[in-house]
Amino acid sequence: MILYEGRRIPQTVDELVDPTRTAYVIVDLQNDFCKRGGSTDQVARERGLDIEAMCAPVIDRSRR
Repeated sequence: MILYEGRRIPQTVDELVDPTRTAYVIVDLQNDFCKRGGSTDQVARERGLDIEAMCAPVIDRSRR
């Protein structure tokens, strides 16, 4: 966590997510965002992003 202008700003998922007070909800209309091959997934991959890899730490933390 860093301090910026007197405010604490989380830097990691562990600092940001309190599993006792957090729900993780995925709404994937028509399998477009999260599903491999969906149009959003394709655009993300063109930019070198991996949606599943980006979500994995949050999903893992929410299961604890």
